[in-house]
Amino acid sequence: MEVLLAGIMSVSYYNDNGELKEREYTACQNHIYDVLRPYFQSILPTENEYSEAFDQFDFLLGLALSELKNGCGPIGRFGWGHASHQHITEFFQNGSRLGEDWGVVRDLFNGDRVKFVKVLTGYEQFINQYGWGSPYNITQFFQE
Repeated sequence: MEVLLAGIMSVSYYNDNGELKEREYTACQNHIYDVLRPYFQSILPTENEYSEAFDQFDFLLGLALSELKNGCGPIGRFGWGHASHQHITEFFQNGSRLGEDWGVVRDLFNGDRVKFVKVLTGYEQFINQYGWGSPYNITQFFQE
């Protein structure tokens, strides 16, 4: 195993000849995804619904951890596995309409919208620097 961006572990698989077969960039998140799937089957019955909800959770986990690491949070499945991240953008756009009453701002950032925007801005920049796919532009929804 090798350490990849902000402490996320990457697993490399090799064949019997020592040649690289496959690299899994989000091994920990993929495992958690698989373990939790049965528990959410009844409320998120399709794979797409579950995948999108997990991506939102994964993004929020990275956001919360990035607060502790000065904007450098883990880039999980959401950043490596999708060319499109419209579902995450929509999640934040809908949340922005609630302002400080949105659970993310209220519960993860103690209602401190300024702190939330600062952390989100740093994390978004970090993701855009190292992630795959089109750039994120979530902070636009939280501008005054």
